[in-house]
Amino acid sequence: MILGFIPGCLFVLVAQTTPAADTYAAGVACYEQLDYQCAIELLGAAAREESGGDTARLVDIYRRLADSHLALGRRQEAVADFVNLLRLNRGYRIEAAGTSPKILDAFGEAREMLKKEELARLEKKSRPAPPPEPWMEIGFNAGAEFLVGDDADLLETGAAFEVEATFVLAGPWRVGGGLRYTFHDLAENDSTMHLAGGWAAGGAALKLGPLHAQLLLGLGLARFGILDQEGKTGLLLPVRLTVAVPVSGDLNMGLVAAPGWLITLESDPQSSFTMSVGGRIFMVF
Repeated sequence: MILGFIPGCLFVLVAQTTPAADTYAAGVACYEQLDYQCAIELLGAAAREESGGDTARLVDIYRRLADSHLALGRRQEAVADFVNLLRLNRGYRIEAAGTSPKILDAFGEAREMLKKEELARLEKKSRPAPPPEPWMEIGFNAGAEFLVGDDADLLETGAAFEVEATFVLAGPWRVGGGLRYTFHDLAENDSTMHLAGGWAAGGAALKLGPLHAQLLLGLGLARFGILDQEGKTGLLLPVRLTVAVPVSGDLNMGLVAAPGWLITLESDPQSSFTMSVGGRIFMVF
């Protein structure tokens, strides 16, 4: 009684306890008796047992599986069977005469699927590998700096120079640091104010086509004064906006704008607001 109610279980048991040749033969017998569900179960088991074995037998198994799936209205499974068959034998052909159109149609779809897979694989092989993502920039900036606000009349516009390095973190995030030197003539006499300092900063970068933009907010220290006179130390709070484009290979050029706030470290702190603008040249690594 059990065998009569659940024949599918019997087929699985047979496939698990009989040699591969017997499973294949039993599946072919079901196929020839038009018991397609039985054929699918047994031939599917035989295909797993024959994996990497007799190619001719595997081709026959997948053809019978495709026919069986189509007979039960399972077209996508039949296409997958034909794909497996063609991977084993790319020259396999089905004669149109005397063959059901639905078999020819599923077989044709499988051939087109394999063609697309091969084209995608060839395109991937022929596509040049993308360049490695840069992880560091080292650059040199040169330009002019001037004071803004009430202190604008105290110092003339002066030259500003910087060397800097920026490191790439995850995604758009960046950290960096630099050393800067500026000098300004005093408006009231022939003396020159010199400033040297360093800063560290963090921020984000944005790439729009070839254009590379970066915004960093920083904190640093600076020492400034007139030569041969006692200098002062100040806290430097720079904001750095840069834009650049590649010029040749890893060489990039662009512009930098860097407003900053300088606060003296003394009992009665004084502050000045500065603005630096200039050109930038840097290498990426």
